[in-house]
Amino acid sequence: MTRRARLTQLYFTLLAGVGADGRLLRRICRQNPLTVLNLHQVSPHPNPFWPPLHPNLFEDLVIFLKRHFQVTGFSGNDRSPARRSRVPGRAERPRAILSFDDGYHDFVEYAM
Repeated sequence: MTRRARLTQLYFTLLAGVGADGRLLRRICRQNPLTVLNLHQVSPHPNPFWPPLHPNLFEDLVIFLKRHFQVTGFSGNDRSPARRSRVPGRAERPRAILSFDDGYHDFVEYAM
């Protein structure tokens, strides 16, 4: 693991330790914005021009999104009550879209 990767991991571990991640998620739930995550590349192979998201991290991201968000598509971003799902016993979940740009083959190979 590189020094930068260790520092990044430490930074996010500290944020989670002080509860910043929970506060951010609660604020997102209150404001209910449409969150669009634009992923450039998902691949286990390094790229010197644009570091890809490793498939293991992508899987963790999808698990997190399924737990805390309503994952939808651009055509499903209607805010009408009939279009938004509800989870029993919970407030309505905010919507999130995963967008894959540039049409790389790795999206089919690793993200799908």
